[in-house]
Formats: sequence, structure tokens, C-alpha cells
Amino acid sequence: MKTKKCSRCGLEKQIDDFYRDALSSDGHRSECKACTKLYQQSPAGNAAMRTYCESEGGQATRKAYEQTPKIRAYRQAYNKSKPGRASQKRQREKPERKVYARQYQRDWKKTPVGKIANRRNRKLHRARERGADGSWSQKEWDTMCKLSNYSCACCGRKRKLTVDHVVPLKGGGCNCIHNIQPLCLSCNGAKSNRHATDYRNDVTKKWLATLTAAPISGVVQ
Repeated sequence: MKTKKCSRCGLEKQIDDFYRDALSSDGHRSECKACTKLYQQSPAGNAAMRTYCESEGGQATRKAYEQTPKIRAYRQAYNKSKPGRASQKRQREKPERKVYARQYQRDWKKTPVGKIANRRNRKLHRARERGADGSWSQKEWDTMCKLSNYSCACCGRKRKLTVDHVVPLKGGGCNCIHNIQPLCLSCNGAKSNRHATDYRNDVTKKWLATLTAAPISGVVQ
């Protein structure tokens, strides 16, 4: 078996006693594993490791390491375990963590994706308060807007689209995608909960007919 001389202790050892190093000429480090461990446990080794971890290169290496499939699978399994859930609960209960989470949520709601999700959550919350059945996903809403050519189903103008219930929730309408239509803010406000007019085009109605979820009560057919 191939051998190599350690640059620290000067002993001739087998190649398996050296850590691998892709940048080295022979593919292994110059120090043996025993000398490397002794150095890492020494005060000088600990200080050097802290300096490297705080540097940009060290942080980039750690981030890339955490994104590897093996580490991601390990973290997911640990988070689902009882100790992992307890650790996450302790982290969430820290005062500084709560302050950070609230600020992060405020900043996220100001982003384009956060604004869309916030509007959808408000609609779902209002539906739950009224006791409406059903729900719809962001993907279904995006598909409906695309089939409507990103235009208002009522006036046909390309404006900022809002969610409108064909049969109003106040009138007993459900909150499923079959009872949703994209309207601009002015048309939505004009319709409000006064009537149950379906402005959706034929393409959208054909797409709704292909969905596996059956229409619930309160849907105009």
C-alpha cells in the first residue's frame, strides 16, 4: 500500500491515515489524521478555525455544505423527531427570535409575492369567518388569471385583478375555485354582494369543468 511522510510528526504512514485534499498533488493532506486532530484541539487550532468560520470563504463553504442532499435529509429527519421539535419550540420562544420573526414577516409582506399571499390569506380568513365551504390555491388562481388573459372578466381591461366570489359569501356562496372570478378593483366594488353574475369566459368554464374537485353548494352552474 502507498505510504506518505507526515509533515508534522515526520513518521511514514499509510495513505489512508491522511485526510483527502483535492487541491493536493497526491490527493491527500500533508499532515496525518492524528496530527490534524491534535492541532484542531489546541488553542491555536481553535482560534484558526474560528477565524476561518467567520470569514466569507468559511461562511460560503458552510452554506454549500448545508445544501448537500445528505445534510438536508438529515436536518429534515431531525426536525420531524421529538428532540428536533422541542429544539424548534425553544428557538421560537426566545424574545429576540420573536422580534426577528415579526420584522421578517413585515418585510416579506411588502414584497410582490408577500402582497399576493397576504391578499389571498385575507380572503380565506373572511371566508372562514362566514363559515363558507371550500378553498382554492394560488396555482389555481394564477391559472384562472392566465386563461382570462390577465384581464378583468367584466370590463376586459388589463388591470390589477382581485378575487371576486360569483355567488357572494354573504349570499351563501362557497369559497372554492368554481365560485371565483378575476375582476378589477372597480368592477369588484361595483358588483360587491349585490348579485351573482358570472363574467368568466368559456375557456375558463371549460377548465373548471375538468377539475377533479366537484362543485359544492353555492356555485352558479
